Amino acid sequence: MENIRIGIMGLNRGKEYVKSYTALEGADVVAVCEKDPALVKAALELVPHPVQVCETYEELLDAGIDAVVLCNYFHEHARVAIAALKKGISVLSETTAAPTLGECVALVEAAEASTGKYMLGANVPVMYGCRELDRLYKGGTFGRVLYAEGEYFHVSEPTSNHYIPEGAEYHWRRYLPRTYYNMHDLGVLMSITGAMPKKVNARAIFAPDVMEKTPKAKRGDVASVILTEMDSGCLFRTTACASLGPTCKWFRLACENGTLETVREDQDAVLYRYNPWSVPEGESLKKTYDARPSARSDAEKNAGHGGSDFLLSKNFLDYLRGEYEPFFDVYRSVALSAAGILAWYSALEDGKPFDIPDFRDRAEREKYADDFRTPFPDENGEGITLACSSKPFGKEQK
Repeated sequence: MENIRIGIMGLNRGKEYVKSYTALEGADVVAVCEKDPALVKAALELVPHPVQVCETYEELLDAGIDAVVLCNYFHEHARVAIAALKKGISVLSETTAAPTLGECVALVEAAEASTGKYMLGANVPVMYGCRELDRLYKGGTFGRVLYAEGEYFHVSEPTSNHYIPEGAEYHWRRYLPRTYYNMHDLGVLMSITGAMPKKVNARAIFAPDVMEKTPKAKRGDVASVILTEMDSGCLFRTTACASLGPTCKWFRLACENGTLETVREDQDAVLYRYNPWSVPEGESLKKTYDARPSARSDAEKNAGHGGSDFLLSKNFLDYLRGEYEPFFDVYRSVALSAAGILAWYSALEDGKPFDIPDFRDRAEREKYADDFRTPFPDENGEGITLACSSKPFGKEQK
């Protein structure tokens, strides 16, 4: 079998995928697209063979690639994913599937019509603590989940923001509503339980005095609290990306027979506790332990996000070979994006609940095909049709 030819869009995050696919058998990084010469130079040093450096995304799609890894800006993924799928090129998409409901619909329809495959680059579900929660929950001894929590705290330093390039006046991170970045909390709970979001409501925590200390922010909210009703009847409470600290990820599943969670100070450690009357024979009432495997390859140990970038890259490669079926196919991916978007609609309307469409149902998704409301400006600062702050902030506030 010939090696799968990989192209990578964006090398700030994409460099990790260059590392992973160079270490994995059966794949070759053959083309990259990136404007920053320093990032290009650093990535090419990792690859032992010539790589085509493309000036435009269109050039990347015409570089003879079988699959593209999208590591471009958060709010641009759907558009470029659709362009790849139309050419029969498979897609691994970072961060979110789509930034608007209309693009959720368009992405689904492009995937349905394509010979290429689509997968969301959800790396947190393959982190060791989350993988262990997945194993424990699917083992069945805890029973069905009734309530779950996911917190993604990522505090912003008050004196700098290295995620935003100097001079990037209209960078997406400045305008990102607090509910949108939900892959690292709701996405994890979905993948562990298999539950799908059906209804959502949310409130934002408006703290302009705090956000004014964060350079370049255009919204006054530090966090959101989101309640999502799932198709199984359970309820999930999540934060999306909250500018609270200390930075950590934490997950808890409250089930019929007990509770299982990651440890707040160590996301690779797990704590489980059974109800005293529900302890299976031979099991402990409660246990805390490190979930990291003892044997890991050097490529996995050296990969970003605690090794999960390598594991995710391998999963996508196995998917392309027909040896793996991802949880986050295009339908679940857009449902996750839609949950974040509709949570923001809710936050802007004082917590009003919104139904989340079933994107497999053509008639149901068509209702949202023309909803392109966006909080993100174009490169000229134009095109915003949705507030990114729950209340007026900055000049508007005054």
